[in-house]
Amino acid sequence: MSKFGKSVFYTVIGRYSNFIINLIINIVLARLLTPKDFGIFALLQIFTGLFLLISNSGLSVAITRSKELTKKDINSLFTFSIILSFCVFVVLIISGAFISLIMHMKIYLILSFFIGLSIFFLGSSSVPSAVVSKNLDFKYSAKVSIYMISINGLVSIPLAFYHFGVYALAFGTLLSAFSNFFLLYLHSKVHLGKLRMEPINKMKNFALNMLGVSIINYISNNMDNFLVATFFGTISLANYSKSYQLMKYPQSLIGGALNITIVPVLNDKTDDKRYILNFFKKLSIISSWSGFIITVFFYINSESIIFLLFGNQWEGAVEPFKYLSIAVGFQLLQMMVNPMFEVINKPNLLMKVSAITMSIMFLFMGVGIFSKSLTIFSILISCGNIIKYFVILIVFYHCGMNISIKKSLSYLKKIILLPLISSIFLGIISNYLTQLFKVLISNGIYLTFINAIFYLVLSLIVLWLFKVYKYLDIFRTDIL
Repeated sequence: MSKFGKSVFYTVIGRYSNFIINLIINIVLARLLTPKDFGIFALLQIFTGLFLLISNSGLSVAITRSKELTKKDINSLFTFSIILSFCVFVVLIISGAFISLIMHMKIYLILSFFIGLSIFFLGSSSVPSAVVSKNLDFKYSAKVSIYMISINGLVSIPLAFYHFGVYALAFGTLLSAFSNFFLLYLHSKVHLGKLRMEPINKMKNFALNMLGVSIINYISNNMDNFLVATFFGTISLANYSKSYQLMKYPQSLIGGALNITIVPVLNDKTDDKRYILNFFKKLSIISSWSGFIITVFFYINSESIIFLLFGNQWEGAVEPFKYLSIAVGFQLLQMMVNPMFEVINKPNLLMKVSAITMSIMFLFMGVGIFSKSLTIFSILISCGNIIKYFVILIVFYHCGMNISIKKSLSYLKKIILLPLISSIFLGIISNYLTQLFKVLISNGIYLTFINAIFYLVLSLIVLWLFKVYKYLDIFRTDIL
């Protein structure tokens, strides 16, 4: 098995275990808490995610990418990350006061303290986490992620049961963040070192570019939540964020498992453009088939999936989920492109194209708000994400790899056209079978499971017919 294959194997175990546990937690909490509770917490999370990026300050990626850092340098960076995370913690508490005034809800004052502590521990984990990734110890990272989400559930579910409301989500997040920091700190063997400017200067350019990319992408990906909360209300935000969270699961399970391992594994292939292009092509084709097959399944079975997982009280999430799912395949593909800019050492180019795509997303969001319809807003978000992928991919090929636009478009055809058409055809057959099963089976749960099984079987047949398995050699060998 290749280095990439081993890394992905352990990451997949961690991600899928994480997914199953998180899904169970969400199913239980969705029945114990109200959409309003989730809406209040979701609004605060819009800001906390941005603060987490600042506390990380691009260090994690920069350390993983660097080949010249000493143990002394890493300890110094660890000290820097703790100081920075504490500053972010203070700023977040102050921000909580402002959010409380704007929303006329005192609860945000208290919540900001607990979420701020969570950000402090997660930000302080950035250096230990980078050391673990740099050593390709994805097996331990998988264990930590499982412990982290399990602790979240063990804390939040009992508190929700005893009517702690939104505080159940806050306490669960805090204790899981602390456990993440504690476990990574012990394993990485980093220590507090003397704060020196030399290692910070070594990392500065790359880290700042990656921080810029992260902030731009975060604003681009989360401004929709803020706009929904402002113009549609917290209940609509709860429905939108719940459907968006569900739509993001394939990206986390498939894209996240592949994405997180690309930079550490390809760290020594920076100058080998042939290898990088070949690797990227195969990875994109695998992601394309997976993503478009999932897109079609989500679209056809949106109502059944929402009701099965979260209950009838989440009926308002069905339409947003259905239309947000349109972009699942393209978002999964985009997750494969972004780290390639890091591999070829062009984070500045990634920051520029991220700024362009953010403008595109803002344009679609603005039109969506004026429509005054959450359904239309969701459709436009999907359209923006699809265009965003095409822009990033062409920039990578043309500006990053010096490939002509004409040849870039020919690559694009190979990656997208066949999987997309095949998945649509698969969806038509699956939809016909669904209508047939509805006549025979009245139980909604059984119907959903039978649809899923038949769709999975049909998908595997299509993948075998088009010999997609031949691209899996990137998991078996380092020679491409």
